[in-house]
Amino acid sequence: MSGLGTTEADYAASCPSATFGEGLAVRGERGADAGPDIEAWLRRTGLPRA
Repeated sequence: MSGLGTTEADYAASCPSATFGEGLAVRGERGADAGPDIEAWLRRTGLPRA
């Protein structure tokens, strides 16, 4: 369990001209309880909520 692992670096290497925002790792065993983490991430990143 390493959160996002190397995902961010892999994406950056694959798409060097892209701009990436802050990622959010939600582990499967915490998925059902991730609501507060997701809400906080949405507020920090300014992404719209569905």
